[in-house]
Amino acid sequence: MRLRKKKQLFLSVVAFMLFASACGGTTAGEGTSDTNEDGTENSSESSGNASGEVVKVGALFPLTGSVASAGQQTLNGVMLAEEIVNGEFPELADLPLAETAGLPNVGNAQVEVISTDHKGEADVGQAEAERLIESEEVVALTGAFNSSVTKTASEKAERLGIPFVNGSSSSTALTEDPERAELEYFFRTGPSDKTFAESFFKFLEDLEEEGEDVRDVALLYENTEFGNEAARVTKELAEEFDFNIVADVPHGNDVSDITPEAQKIITADPDIIFQASQTSEAILFMNAWENNEYAAPILAYGAGFSDPQFFESVGTKADFVVARAAWSLDAVSAKPAAVNVAEMYEERFDQPMDENSARTFTAAMTLFAAIDAAGSSEPDAIRDALTTLNLSDNEIIMPWEGILFAENGQNELAQGIVTQRLEEQYAVVWPFETAPTELTWPVPPVSQR
Repeated sequence: MRLRKKKQLFLSVVAFMLFASACGGTTAGEGTSDTNEDGTENSSESSGNASGEVVKVGALFPLTGSVASAGQQTLNGVMLAEEIVNGEFPELADLPLAETAGLPNVGNAQVEVISTDHKGEADVGQAEAERLIESEEVVALTGAFNSSVTKTASEKAERLGIPFVNGSSSSTALTEDPERAELEYFFRTGPSDKTFAESFFKFLEDLEEEGEDVRDVALLYENTEFGNEAARVTKELAEEFDFNIVADVPHGNDVSDITPEAQKIITADPDIIFQASQTSEAILFMNAWENNEYAAPILAYGAGFSDPQFFESVGTKADFVVARAAWSLDAVSAKPAAVNVAEMYEERFDQPMDENSARTFTAAMTLFAAIDAAGSSEPDAIRDALTTLNLSDNEIIMPWEGILFAENGQNELAQGIVTQRLEEQYAVVWPFETAPTELTWPVPPVSQR
């Protein structure tokens, strides 16, 4: 099937090239050239985007529904990356493609991001991925926040031979599920839940060395691709690190009542609660903890706990939540480009850059760098460029060693940090030896806050 598709694509390209040659036109990645007196070629690609060529990239995010505010933040990250690559920002010279306008190796083409709303629904995401590829003619995709949507949309992109670069979905199965082992077009820049969970358990071991009791843990998670995978890897690592699971509590998604699940957790009285919930349920549980005067020792797998809507709803109830993160401004304060990007983000969107927007910004910048490295808008060339792309720590805004994709498409240099919600913002509290903020532990009783 793929061979037939490529043959058809080849014939179409040949026909188009003959037509373009007859008409004297060029396409993205091509340029007219003449010969200088010294014998070198002088390409029209080197001076501006005179041809007006654009490279279309599709972006899938949940812009309506229960996680719409987080979805908008993730899309904002991609739109800022588009602005930076298409403009000239010498103050961001450390970042690839930021200093000059356009994609220099693709005829200085501009990037055009075409966004769509998948509503947080896997089937909608799959259909929208197909529409973007076949109707909008995008050459690559990015998205999709919800791991369940990323799964279906990326599998559709795979069947159609289109690269999919993900930054904001953490389900370990996306890169480690044997059923996805043959995927060649999927890449993830950010950490998986396994990476995040390993950070959590190392954090707990360090906390234990400080004299805290943390061995009895509970799992509280939504019954979705994201939640189930977070629970699975946590169970595996709990056994590996010799922790005790005293409660295993899944909950529904987009539900109005979590009272039974909250009571199971309170009754188990764990030292730690590993929680993987989206926004609406995260809000319900925070209210339940307060109503029961329960000081919940939460270690949150991001998701709802990084959504602005969550903080607007629960206010100071979110204080002392510990969360895994891929990015925090104080973790990258030594990177001038990262600080400048965060300032630009707040100026453009009237909200601070958060972990979600930083992750999708990074995924988009990585994709754009690969398109430029490919020197072409042809999907297979972009895919090949992604497999060999190697960005250093100074070329990204994340607190990682860089970006280098393993054979399964996972960035093997991605890392997790541990943060705590203090004074209306998350601050890095681990690793203890380098963290700028001291952890508050145990979590204070509700009556003492």
